[in-house]
Amino acid sequence: MKRIFVLGLQRSGTTWLANMLAALPDVAAIQAEEHRGVHESIFFSHFARAFGDWHDLPARHRFLEAFRQSDYFQLSELEPELLDEFSDTKSSHEEVFLAMMDLYAEVNGADAWVEKSPHHTFFAHEIAEAAPDALFLIVQRSIPDLVRSRLYGFKRSLRWPPMRWLDVARGALAAKHAEREMMAFAENNPQAMVVRYEELVNDDDLMVREAIIDFLGLDAYPDDMVSHYDANSSFSGARKALGPVSRTVLAVAAGVGALLPMAVLRRMREKRDEKRGIDWPHWAWAQTGFDPRSAEAGAPRIILD
Repeated sequence: MKRIFVLGLQRSGTTWLANMLAALPDVAAIQAEEHRGVHESIFFSHFARAFGDWHDLPARHRFLEAFRQSDYFQLSELEPELLDEFSDTKSSHEEVFLAMMDLYAEVNGADAWVEKSPHHTFFAHEIAEAAPDALFLIVQRSIPDLVRSRLYGFKRSLRWPPMRWLDVARGALAAKHAEREMMAFAENNPQAMVVRYEELVNDDDLMVREAIIDFLGLDAYPDDMVSHYDANSSFSGARKALGPVSRTVLAVAAGVGALLPMAVLRRMREKRDEKRGIDWPHWAWAQTGFDPRSAEAGAPRIILD
């Protein structure tokens, strides 16, 4: 069973690439129309961290119930009792997820599966440790276009200066940090491949797609890598550009992100995460209406966005 993880920040093209892979007949993926294709599991970033130690039985039960109620598991259409069986036979949160996805692919007649969660971008080492045989596709997009897309994505409107400039600076710094983390991970991991968004957009001769298929060892044709879902562009209609001050702020912030030691960038991110707690997306339990706070007694604070 080939286990494929697509990593990269939101608006970098991860959904598009995952949808291309999900279109191949031998690749399984949990999908939803309302998510424009491959659904995010947020497993390693959220579910594996939020409910306490695996060896604490009440904490394990809280995790199992929350994951059972999640849209991701519901969309798999696997029997809920499977999670109880995994609870008795697996030794970690991560083993539960890998076993579930292996079974999902097998049930769907596939010999590979793909998962993509932008939240996993900073958890690549944890995933590689839990799944040493995993393959990683790391999507990189030019930082100015990535920041601009994230500012306008999901029907957002830009805030007025100076808050707009603060948003631009934060976005550029985060994007540069992610880029450095992912490049370092790829350089030291032969099971990781960097995919440039701009090259994928201009892949008229299908050479990039062919390279991806060869890297993953899939028995597939590159011209079959066509997403079955409409593009989710932030720039439909009039082209949305940043003003000269915002462009200057972006360049300076990206430059700072390139110069700061990685230890400093990581500590900044850790402090931000400590302040926010586990930041659950509103769509995690859209189907069941499960409230994670009901399973979080004594656990870190949870923020619903």
